[in-house]
Amino acid sequence: MSQMFHQSGNLYELFLVWGLGVLAMAYGLELVSLGILALLLLTIGYQLGTLDWGGSMPSGWRLVLQQMPLVLAGLWLPLAYRCRSRWLFGLAAAAVTWALVGNLLVLARDYGSGWLWALAVGLPPAWLWAYGDTLWQWRQRRQPSGTSWRFQPVSRALAVAYLAGMTYLLAFHGLWRDYGTIWGRSQPQSWPMLVSVMVLSVVAALGWVAILRQGWQQRQWPSWALHSGTVAGVIVVAAGTVLWHRQLMPLPLWAPLIYNLLLFGLALGLLRDGLALGSRGWFWSGMGLLVVGILSRTLEYNTDFIAEGVGLCPLWGSDDRGRNLV
Repeated sequence: MSQMFHQSGNLYELFLVWGLGVLAMAYGLELVSLGILALLLLTIGYQLGTLDWGGSMPSGWRLVLQQMPLVLAGLWLPLAYRCRSRWLFGLAAAAVTWALVGNLLVLARDYGSGWLWALAVGLPPAWLWAYGDTLWQWRQRRQPSGTSWRFQPVSRALAVAYLAGMTYLLAFHGLWRDYGTIWGRSQPQSWPMLVSVMVLSVVAALGWVAILRQGWQQRQWPSWALHSGTVAGVIVVAAGTVLWHRQLMPLPLWAPLIYNLLLFGLALGLLRDGLALGSRGWFWSGMGLLVVGILSRTLEYNTDFIAEGVGLCPLWGSDDRGRNLV
């Protein structure tokens, strides 16, 4: 269908139009497979469009690419609720986060602001964790509260995954060495991207206000290690470190140390929750994060393998029902 209208032009236009056409069929047929295919096509078109950013791109397509986080959120998240698909929601939320991070990195590069670098670190996990099902659920409000297709656990798992990947990447001391090279500037030409950043910032702020109200009503946090308070603390420390490094004073020694502590803290929190809740997924995620972190530090700093071997010893445990997790 897209080839019928794609007489001549750039390749990214083909994928964008093709993706929107498949999305229309996905809404009509309510097929998860078509929704995933449409998301894949639009994501490919977005990536190809960003490569041609400096070319003679029409203003309409440029605006679509600049507001891609809002386009993905407005078109694919409602489809996930319509199809009641956790897979579609997870992929759509990941694509929104990917586009949001891309916008924030471009803005931070163009304007050289430490606040934008801090937002690139803190805003994606903040909106993912604070996401609520009622945002797109105007047609399903009469559904019982215990429906199994609610998606907040998926978005929070993505938030933890983003925090784990981000802390792992920024724990390498080489990223904090060359201050001028890493935090270089270019001419500001991307101010329309601020619209999507501000909209998702408002969504995240409203979500955290709802979390705070719920916490005050219950007057206690859950017994998990990775609850909203812990995640908020990790986000604040991670974003504050980048802000301090960029805005006030470079931290070539302290910043990697802080991110290493956050990395291993997340790993231990996942291990603890996996043992307490009997969740093999959380347990093995924490174990993998811990092992990868130790191996990375071993190769990076070339430390003694005997000391590192202690951290790689098998961890055995069982949940409260007596089932072995390893």
